[in-house]
Amino acid sequence: MPEYDVCVIGLGAMGSATTWRLAEAGCSVIALEQFELGHARGSSHGDSRAIRSVYFEGGLYEGLVEAAYADWDAIAADHGERFLTRTGGLDISLVRDGIFEAARDAAQAAGAEHDVLEGAALSRRYPHFDFHGREARAVYAPDTGLLRCADSVAWFQAEAKRLGARLVEHCAVSSWRKAGGGYLVETSGEPVRAERLVIAAGGWIGRLLPQLAQRIVPERQVLAWFNAPGLDGSPLYHLESEAGRHYVFPPFGGRGAKAGLYHHREERGEASAFRGVDERDVALVAEGLKRSLPDPPGPATDTMECIFTIAPDNRFIIGPWPQDEGVILLSPCSGHGFKFTPAIGRAAAELAMGRKTTVEVGQFGVEAVLGS
Repeated sequence: MPEYDVCVIGLGAMGSATTWRLAEAGCSVIALEQFELGHARGSSHGDSRAIRSVYFEGGLYEGLVEAAYADWDAIAADHGERFLTRTGGLDISLVRDGIFEAARDAAQAAGAEHDVLEGAALSRRYPHFDFHGREARAVYAPDTGLLRCADSVAWFQAEAKRLGARLVEHCAVSSWRKAGGGYLVETSGEPVRAERLVIAAGGWIGRLLPQLAQRIVPERQVLAWFNAPGLDGSPLYHLESEAGRHYVFPPFGGRGAKAGLYHHREERGEASAFRGVDERDVALVAEGLKRSLPDPPGPATDTMECIFTIAPDNRFIIGPWPQDEGVILLSPCSGHGFKFTPAIGRAAAELAMGRKTTVEVGQFGVEAVLGS
């Protein structure tokens, strides 16, 4: 007889939000984390993540965008925890046929509030930018903002505990199988029995589901912080150029401006492969500031590594395992999922309880990844 209604494997952002949602619904839940809670080996640590209502990644995410904003605002209204700060955001392109066009088209299709700023119009509104003679075109969205990342994950975990969920850290899962009307999960501690499973193991998901090991790829990312007082009060921005797609957050939480480069050096491999930040890493990240500000940034004041777990087409995986409806897969989110955490957690909890989801996630089913 199962001891728990649901066992959640992995307590990053998605697993933690799902555990909270399940506990909130009255389920008996145990959640297992192979490292310590709040660890820095995955992609749920750090002080900030972006959220955008103009989502140039495509219409697949439109429903999730709306649900995510509603859920973050509901947490603030219902629990007094305000994790979202709206800063406004810019998608800036120095090249043709890129994020400017994609963001403009996405904003128009979604009916999202936005402004199109090209050339002199962008410079007049935001004189702190300097694109060094390059023609810049941008889409501005006022609803873009920053999320307090680690704080929100810790809150999901604390609320889950308060509501009766059992969270176990330093508990690695070696295997799972069907047994006695539910599932038996073998761990580095005591075995766990549960009626349903949610697997939210991020870059380690291939160890639990070998069929996904070649389809889901951990990718090393690097973030760096710089003293950039000219960005105080600036919108956060994406900058697309020949050097790639950079993102820059204005100073937030008492730190300098945060910068990164999507897909960085395209280093892919085991999720545990953190090797330390080197000079080339910092130079690549700083390029976004060099191409958008009058003066090059000084030395980085801080750096951080994380892991993006990439699925085919940069999609998400949310849904039942095709061979077993009692197993819900949740993650990876391909490096752009954090903003959707409470909405994805809600959908995963509903799936684990056998309910119809209140946000459409069928487009993220496992079949779509395995078949692509």
